[in-house]
Amino acid sequence: MSDLYDIEFTPFAESQIDDIVFYLENNASKSVADKVKRGIFDAIEGLIEMPHAHTRVRSVSDTELTYRRVLKWSYIIVFHIDEEMKTVVIVDVSHSRQDPQKLIDRLLDL
Repeated sequence: MSDLYDIEFTPFAESQIDDIVFYLENNASKSVADKVKRGIFDAIEGLIEMPHAHTRVRSVSDTELTYRRVLKWSYIIVFHIDEEMKTVVIVDVSHSRQDPQKLIDRLLDL
C-alpha cells in the first residue's frame, strides 16, 4: 500500500475546523459538533487512497496548482495534492452556504 498519501493541514484550514466546532457547540450542541468534526475528519481520511477522484475547483486551478474538493454534508473541504511529497494538503474547510466568491478569493490569495 505504498500509494497512500499523507495528510497535511494549513493553519488556516485547522482554524476553520476549530471555528466550525465552536459555532456548533454554541448554536447546536456538543454532540452535533462532535459528529460534524468526526465526519469532516473521516472525509479527509478518505483522501489518503484516491485524492485524484475528487472534483477539481476549476475557478481557481491552473497549470501549476490544481485544487480539488470533497463534500461532507454541507461542508466543502478544499485541498491540493503534492505529488512529489505524496501529500494531500487541506487548505480550506467551509460551509456550502458561504458566498462562493469568498472561497475563490481565499484560494486565489494563497
